[in-house]
Amino acid sequence: MASSGALGPVQSIGIAMAAFAHLVSVFGSVLGGAASDRLGRARIMMIASLASLCMSFAFGWMAAWPLWGLAAMAALYNLLAIADSSVYSTALAEGVAPHRLGAAYSVRSVMGFGAGALNPWVFGLALDWGQGRFGVGSTQAWVAAWSSVGLGALLGPWMIARYARLQRAR
Repeated sequence: MASSGALGPVQSIGIAMAAFAHLVSVFGSVLGGAASDRLGRARIMMIASLASLCMSFAFGWMAAWPLWGLAAMAALYNLLAIADSSVYSTALAEGVAPHRLGAAYSVRSVMGFGAGALNPWVFGLALDWGQGRFGVGSTQAWVAAWSSVGLGALLGPWMIARYARLQRAR
């Protein structure tokens, strides 16, 4: 059967949701950076990190929610997950000696892109495990998958607390 090239309603909704998620990311980054200028880098990094972690562990439990509720929570999750990104860059620029800034940014990029590359694989493994254990489409399978995202980010608050102590010691 040949495709007419027209998008169906499901595809259109998916594209609209993806576009909205990217737009929310822009606002999250800008809001996080502006808030860190007023309230402090470490405070905003910690708030955004802990809120994003909570969403990671909660999101799987929302699997059976209606699409509009799930989309709203996904937008909030996306905003929180990106809110600290620009703050990390600024903190690096302010805290690293100028002659080591390029190396610091490259380490940050390798860590970020490395986690970004591994995360979908781990998420998929956790989802497959959960579906094998609890059944295909089960809420518990989605809890396992989304919790794997949170587990991967648990080191963040500890590192932010260490950064805050170093900043106070200066």
